[in-house]
Amino acid sequence: LLGRALKLEAWRHSITLHIDRIEGSILEPVSLIGSHWNYESRTGATTRIEIKEATAELSWKNLFRRGSARWFQRVTLDGVTGKINLPLEDAPAGHRSLVQRYIPHTFIAIAPQKVEALNVDFIFQTNGDYLRLQRARFTLSELEPGALSAGAVVVRHPWLVKTFRDVRGTTKLDGSTVEIARLAIEPGVSVERISAKLDDLARGRLDIVTQIAAFDGQIRVEAQTLPKVRPLTFDATTTFSQINVAKLTAFLALPNAAGGVIKDGKLNLRGSPQDFSKATATLRFEAVNFQWDARQMDSLVVGATLMAGRVQVPELALRQGHNQLSIAGEFALPAAGRKWWQDEFDARISATIDNLTELSALMLPQFTFAAGRATIDGRVHGKDEKFDGLLNVAGTNLQWRNAPIDELSAAIKLQGNELQVTSLSIFNDGDFIRGRGVVNILGPTQYWGVLNASVQDLATYSAILQKPIVPEPLAGGAVVDWSGEGSAKGHSGKFLARLKKVRSLGASAALLHPINADLEGTYAPGSMLFSRFTLSDDQSAFTANVAVASKSVRVENIRLTNKQRLWLEGDAVLPLDLWNAWPNTSLAKLLDDTTVSKVHLAAYDLSLREASQLTGWNFPIEGIVRGEITAEGVLGALQTSGKATLQRARIPLGWSGDALTAVEGAVSLAGQALQIDALTGRHPTGDFRAS
Repeated sequence: LLGRALKLEAWRHSITLHIDRIEGSILEPVSLIGSHWNYESRTGATTRIEIKEATAELSWKNLFRRGSARWFQRVTLDGVTGKINLPLEDAPAGHRSLVQRYIPHTFIAIAPQKVEALNVDFIFQTNGDYLRLQRARFTLSELEPGALSAGAVVVRHPWLVKTFRDVRGTTKLDGSTVEIARLAIEPGVSVERISAKLDDLARGRLDIVTQIAAFDGQIRVEAQTLPKVRPLTFDATTTFSQINVAKLTAFLALPNAAGGVIKDGKLNLRGSPQDFSKATATLRFEAVNFQWDARQMDSLVVGATLMAGRVQVPELALRQGHNQLSIAGEFALPAAGRKWWQDEFDARISATIDNLTELSALMLPQFTFAAGRATIDGRVHGKDEKFDGLLNVAGTNLQWRNAPIDELSAAIKLQGNELQVTSLSIFNDGDFIRGRGVVNILGPTQYWGVLNASVQDLATYSAILQKPIVPEPLAGGAVVDWSGEGSAKGHSGKFLARLKKVRSLGASAALLHPINADLEGTYAPGSMLFSRFTLSDDQSAFTANVAVASKSVRVENIRLTNKQRLWLEGDAVLPLDLWNAWPNTSLAKLLDDTTVSKVHLAAYDLSLREASQLTGWNFPIEGIVRGEITAEGVLGALQTSGKATLQRARIPLGWSGDALTAVEGAVSLAGQALQIDALTGRHPTGDFRAS
């Protein structure tokens, strides 16, 4: 009789019930052995419960009464396993749930006044995310306080994967509403109150209120699912205050170092977790002494709204020391495989930086070496990978380490696919850099630009002129003018460079010799033509007409003079493939064995020491060269002629310091033969002679 009554009442509530057997009698508690309870709602939510043994104290007279009189006074459950699954998506096409019957009363008749459950293993699941109670026991009663304990609570969620041990709290039953209070999750984190209706939860409807004391602050969540809205749609409000960020990130096991306090905040969300592009949400919070990784700020205020698939940020303001930054704008939630800037967006930025040094706490630690003031102001709009906007940057009394800049200003314009530097000006005590130009942001490389610079001493800016701008810090004066353009097909332009006593300040400074350079020319794909090419120091000067072609270097009208004395003259066509070899130069790449070389050089008491210094290096070589040589042909069939002599020479042997001294020699060239007519000299091991 009891079994049939239970199955009938369960059927009235769209529950399928199977009982292996029933033990007991009218005079003693009744035990249901091996009962299985299954419920499936129209929304696709399912509840599956298996109970190894359920012992009930039965009110037989209420069993035969009509209405909602309770059949059970007390029920003890042992060995409860089950799952409530709330799918986020709508029930699939063709899905047949059990017939949903309208019952004027809730499932009150078979709901006992007191429930005690032992050995509970239960899962609350939403798609792949779930919360699981293991080794749990609880009591629920309308007449007295109950208790809840769990050996483990396992959470698997995209933003939290964690297992809590030995969880304890109190319970209260009011009809079908269960309330849990003082639930200690872990030290410093407890659920002060959470309530939900069990029958609603089984039907795929969620209506909970949660109050949490955690991370030195308070969190309150009110969440419910919207009836008759598919797929599953939430309407939730979360408020929070005085949240310790370091404790929050530690709880979430985030790898980032974090700190500070979120003073207050609020999040409203209405929509389906399956499709946030159709959700509506608002978020605002204010944090102080905020830290994320190495970035620190005194205050951070964020306000954002999600609506119709677009994120609007009316307020994002941070303050750090004497610096303030504010950003506002909107952008579309990017679809899979797309970047946010590929869809329409708008951004406005304003920054007032009164102390660049303090930016080291906000951006990069290297800003500890910076000083000065700056302002940034502008806006950018983008749509279909085309952009429109203007950004202005200005700075005064700037300094990077020991490199000073009195004034900096730049105006950057975005138009279509181009980034246009409409003006760039840097001034410091008579030194200046001015420029403008255009470069493609996306697609094939394309640019043009103009740059003018004048610097009295490059050493003043050695802190800036480091790699990758120059290999080593430099000293000396420089005047540079350049204009050019380029694309994937090649580069062309013109240049002028006047360098005065340029030298390195790096590790190789002791090996270098200050030189002057006066260079002017043009370049185009596969060629570079110098209209002026002069290298000089205080004593000597080298001039020539230089042209660099695809596989050769032509040097005409060579003149090397020292104090108005002519040391070297001539012409040369050298088989050097500079275009293809640079910058990864090797001898095999540099030499071209198909180019016809032509060399004619005449030396008149040429000093090797002073001449070699015009390369910018202090080579440990000495000697006087006289003679005249010619050569013509490809490298494999070079035809030569001429003679040369060497006097009072010093020739180093490697880098150990050993050298040949007092070297005297004479050579002659004929065809493909080099003949040493005489060679004498001294070595620490003794004199030598060769021919």
